[in-house]
Amino acid sequence: MRTWEDNFREAAETRGRTEGLAEGRTEGLAEGLAKGRTEGRTEGRTEGRTELLLNLVRQKFGEESAARMAPVLGTRRSEQALSEVGTLLLKCETGEDLLAKLREI
Repeated sequence: MRTWEDNFREAAETRGRTEGLAEGRTEGLAEGLAKGRTEGRTEGRTEGRTELLLNLVRQKFGEESAARMAPVLGTRRSEQALSEVGTLLLKCETGEDLLAKLREI
C-alpha cells in the first residue's frame, strides 16, 4: 500500500524531471535563436557588401556593366571573394576586364 510519503516523493521526482526537460528546451531554443541571429547578420553583411560593390561598379563603369556583373557577384558569398572583387574593381580599367577577372575567381 502506498503512503502519502510515497506519493509526495514520486511527485517531487516527476516535477524535477519535468523542470529539467523544460530547462533543456529553453537552452536549445536560446542556442537556436543565437545561431539564427548570427547567420542573419552574416547574410546581411554579405548582401550589403554585394550592393556596395555593385554601386561602385555602376559609378565606375556604368549601369550596363553593373547589370552584367550582378549575377556573377551574387554567387560570391565569402568575405574573401568579395574583398577580391573590391581589389579587382580598383585595378581594372574597363567593365569587360573586371567581368572577365570575376569569372576567373
